[in-house]
Amino acid sequence: MVACAAASLAGLFVLRGGGAPATERRLDLPEALRRYAAILRLRAARVLYLAVFIEGALVFGIFPFLAPLFVERGLAAGSGAAEAGLAVAFYAFGGFAFAALAPMLLRRLGQARMIVLGGATLAAGLLALGFMPVAWVGIGACLVLGLGFYMIHSSIQTRVTEVAPQARGTAVALHAFSFFLGQSLGPVLMGGMRAVLGPAGALVAAAAGMLALAIWLAPRGAKPAS
Repeated sequence: MVACAAASLAGLFVLRGGGAPATERRLDLPEALRRYAAILRLRAARVLYLAVFIEGALVFGIFPFLAPLFVERGLAAGSGAAEAGLAVAFYAFGGFAFAALAPMLLRRLGQARMIVLGGATLAAGLLALGFMPVAWVGIGACLVLGLGFYMIHSSIQTRVTEVAPQARGTAVALHAFSFFLGQSLGPVLMGGMRAVLGPAGALVAAAAGMLALAIWLAPRGAKPAS
């Protein structure tokens, strides 16, 4: 491992010497703000940024409450940290599952129907997590969550790269901003729903929200601006 890292570092120093030096550009704030404003005037862009914000809030809002959820349902041996850790790991495995299935899903379903299937998959995972009879059902439900999430998220990312070809970097930056803003506010939203609806009720509400979002988003494809 150390040898690989050292070889990579040496390669970077060798490659650094070749080619013309990069030209430095100073930040032109008025021009940057004009680009952001131009993209936000596109309805397709606003749809995608709203969708990725809601997705980030409803999906990632559950993770801080995984350990308490296992404890509340009496399925944890201790603090619920071990079960929550496995659940997060299985969520990541859902991403690997999507990577393997994506070509087949796109070929057979197309992007719009894959988004709807992703919403249904996410909803099923959230419901299974909310009513899990044993810990392994909840852990497996997180694998399903990961699969459904990437069905939707990858489609949003693809559409974002097409929404403004003349300012693709700016469009993707706004996408990332919207997504991480949703992630940061998600735990607050989930905490409020748990206080009002209870742990299972909050997950039912999140499941309904993700299914509704997928159905709403599916036909709203981003088209390159003319």
